[in-house]
Amino acid sequence: MKRDFEALRFILDKIKIKEPACVLTVSGNGKDIIYETLIKRLEKLKKDTPLLNISATTEEELNKFIGKIKSQTLPLISIINLSIGKDVSWFFDDLEALRRKNGTAFNYIVITYFKDVANAYGQKHKALMRSIKILDNVTFNDAEKFIKDLSRRFSYKLTADEIRKIYGLSDGHVGLIKSLYMCVRKGEPLDKKIWVEPSIESRLQAIREDKKTYSSKEKKDYVFSSKERVVFNVLELGVGKVIERSEIAERVWGNSWEENYSDWAIDQIIHRLRGKIRKNKLAYKILTNKGLGFTLLKK
Repeated sequence: MKRDFEALRFILDKIKIKEPACVLTVSGNGKDIIYETLIKRLEKLKKDTPLLNISATTEEELNKFIGKIKSQTLPLISIINLSIGKDVSWFFDDLEALRRKNGTAFNYIVITYFKDVANAYGQKHKALMRSIKILDNVTFNDAEKFIKDLSRRFSYKLTADEIRKIYGLSDGHVGLIKSLYMCVRKGEPLDKKIWVEPSIESRLQAIREDKKTYSSKEKKDYVFSSKERVVFNVLELGVGKVIERSEIAERVWGNSWEENYSDWAIDQIIHRLRGKIRKNKLAYKILTNKGLGFTLLKK
């Protein structure tokens, strides 16, 4: 799926420049697929830097994993897939402490649900927000491909009308698409009664819990591109202060920012941000401090 490809490219780009990254989504929206594909891709690449990965479901596993990281020889890349079911923002403090101690010799990638990092996300934790990718719901074309793949696996083909209805009901959420497909396969009609099916109801409840983590004002995460989001996060962390162009460039281009530096590119990102802030009626405005940088103000 195009969405998954973009998420993988985002992660691999961050690994290339030795920058931490986090992929966030709501429950059941396909993050495990991203994690599994990423591990296979990295193992296939046979990178010089050793890889340490975990798919954790308990805090005890995370504590043991931190201990395991500390016992490893550096350099090291850690890939963490979180499915804890409650807030474990403390984990980012531990990861960031290791990062500060070891610099680029230690890098980490976290793939998780909103509810697992609720406090860190709400407080704009630097370790979480420095480089973040929101895994949105899939497009109709991707949903259609996904359903056709399910049809091959389960030997049950849907009509074009059923595919359109499933996409409309699911709003492109991967887990709901699969649950709705399985219901149709069992002979359930695609009407309002479908929402009381246990598999569907449990999916919806998990999604609701995740959505409590962010409010409608966080819509910026869904309307900004990856570079725009990076710049916005830099400005927001220093809201009311002048953020120099060099700091923005370092966040956008990483270790190679001096080679890639472009005032024009930065100005274009700021221009697009201003347009999207106005369009989505976000309570912010960006001021230009000539010769210095930019300041984000809350209205």
